[in-house]
Amino acid sequence: MSAVLEAIGAIAGRLASLDGLMAGILSSLDAKVVADAVNKNGKFMEQMMDYLDPKALAAAINGNPRFMTSLIKELDPSALAASVNKNIGFMTKMIEGLHPNVFTDSAGVVIGKMKNPFAPVSMAGVNK
Repeated sequence: MSAVLEAIGAIAGRLASLDGLMAGILSSLDAKVVADAVNKNGKFMEQMMDYLDPKALAAAINGNPRFMTSLIKELDPSALAASVNKNIGFMTKMIEGLHPNVFTDSAGVVIGKMKNPFAPVSMAGVNK
């Protein structure tokens, strides 16, 4: 099953990196549906990030800032942390490409979520 998920992640990542495709997709997606998929498929997300272009994703997010804010509100912090922790380089490049206002708005949502209790770091895929 892992090989199948890896192959699907590779194809999805290559498609998502096409210029304009991500922006078009994000403009019509329901953030709750996407968050549910991410929350339930952490391993897939980790693998897909290997094939995404972080600058293309940042450009798509810049064009759809409300989607990013809505998505973050719905994501399970431990599922997201597991993917992010295994893809630090990707996240760094994506954040560098985000418009400052989009990043600030998203960070505000994250800080709001941090005020609420959520799974400890040990449950987020980080091994001590």
